[in-house]
Amino acid sequence: MSGSEGNMGGGSGGSGWTSFDLGVLAEDSNENGEEVTQPNLQNAPANPVEAVLPEPDMDSVKGVIKNRLLVHRLGQRNSTVDDSEIDRIVSLKNEILDRMVELDHSPFWNTHRNRLIRDYILPPKGGEYKIPTLESKLESLFGENPTSSIIYKDLIRWRASFHMDAPFRGPRGN
Repeated sequence: MSGSEGNMGGGSGGSGWTSFDLGVLAEDSNENGEEVTQPNLQNAPANPVEAVLPEPDMDSVKGVIKNRLLVHRLGQRNSTVDDSEIDRIVSLKNEILDRMVELDHSPFWNTHRNRLIRDYILPPKGGEYKIPTLESKLESLFGENPTSSIIYKDLIRWRASFHMDAPFRGPRGN
């Protein structure tokens, strides 16, 4: 058995550690003298979450909401979900985000709109908000002191943690 065959770390034939493993970049050439292309950080996406998680389309958003409502209603009488109910939920969430654009002046609310509707504007215990609850939340954003409303504070908190939290929320592969 040669030295490289017995090396469980694989690759270099020595300790098994590479410059990548050590967190440093090797010289601009590999062991064969070929030039190695270094990553160009100037061309990297400004928001790594956007590069990894494309914004879902509205059909996907509505499908997830419908499934969430159906699961929540399992075992109940009349456990069907009407498309008009889904449309109303989406419409109210859109209106909430429209108001956040006015109050917060951040492009975030439009950039991640479908993901926010699908994965963030949800009750703490899961499921979907009922239509009267969403209407109440929207009204609070038009009230006397909208920036002190619970929904405003929740949305600002979600915006602050979105880039860390988004890869771990919501359905995968959408």
